Amino acid sequence: DRWTNRSLAAVNVIYTVRPVSGSCIGDPFTVTVTVTPAPIGTAVSVPRCSDEAVNVTLSTDPSAVAATSYDITVDPTPLTQVGGTPSAGTAKAANELVGDVWRNTGLVSASVVYRVVPISSSGCRGAEFTVTVTVNPEPVGANSTLIRCSDQAVAVTLTTSALAVAASTFTIPTNSNGLTQSAGTPSAGPGKAASELVDDVWRNTGLNPVDVVYTITPVSGAGCSGDSFTVTVTVRP
Repeated sequence: DRWTNRSLAAVNVIYTVRPVSGSCIGDPFTVTVTVTPAPIGTAVSVPRCSDEAVNVTLSTDPSAVAATSYDITVDPTPLTQVGGTPSAGTAKAANELVGDVWRNTGLVSASVVYRVVPISSSGCRGAEFTVTVTVNPEPVGANSTLIRCSDQAVAVTLTTSALAVAASTFTIPTNSNGLTQSAGTPSAGPGKAASELVDDVWRNTGLNPVDVVYTITPVSGAGCSGDSFTVTVTVRP
């Protein structure tokens, strides 16, 4: 026999047994089985961006006994864990997954599946449940350097790797190192298009070349930010 206890306290299952030999019936006796409750986990499915913390705390149904630890396995995944501690193992705390960070530099979303067994203070194991994290990809850019004369257009279109999800916008801070922008729109700010730098013109009336450095953060259509990269324009006087 197998009994399931989904409550907060131990419950006795009592069998009353009468031994029989031929036509003779003996006195009844009891077999008492104390069934200690097991925790009931709560399945979770969440979307996250590449390089964004999982930020999920493991939990169990409050109508059942609490879990004091968790055994965790992680299904094979093509993604790379870039933050947190390795979560697979035994006797893990409820906050084990909070700091996990996964990187997806591909073209499509990919899932990380944690298989979790909750364990009560008395050592009773609940049924396995899953935490599924769908990791949306981030765009990937590359640093570039170019040389322009004073009052010559930058003429650069921002691009990202064709092997990763495309960027739909860019966030740009600009370090002009003292130069004056003489044409084009102010490029600093969020939600910029790939053509934002094309008509930028910088004036250098000094003695030496000066670098204008654009720091670019590519952002996908799903709102996932990639690692920043730079476009450095060396402006000759």
